[in-house]
Amino acid sequence: MLQRHGYRVFDFASAAEALEFLRQDTAGVDLLISDIVMPHMGGMELAREAQALRPAMRVLLMSGYTETSVTGQGLISPGTAFIHKPFTAASLREKVREALR
Repeated sequence: MLQRHGYRVFDFASAAEALEFLRQDTAGVDLLISDIVMPHMGGMELAREAQALRPAMRVLLMSGYTETSVTGQGLISPGTAFIHKPFTAASLREKVREALR
């Protein structure tokens, strides 16, 4: 969806793969998009570790749970960009634009 609108996208099978890429990437990554609930490492933990490597990188987290629910459970920090699944291509593009501002 995002590639069709000019974004360069990298996808990974695990949080560990994403972090390894960020350790080696020299081109720069502006935005991390991740699900909140994943095996082995949750999205917020991935975001913290990724931002430790790339402090200027923005984060957009997604979940099938509501934003109120994931914030209330401490799964995301208040103010973290969030999109509720399922979402449309248009709403994803808008959230990406907002996160990159």
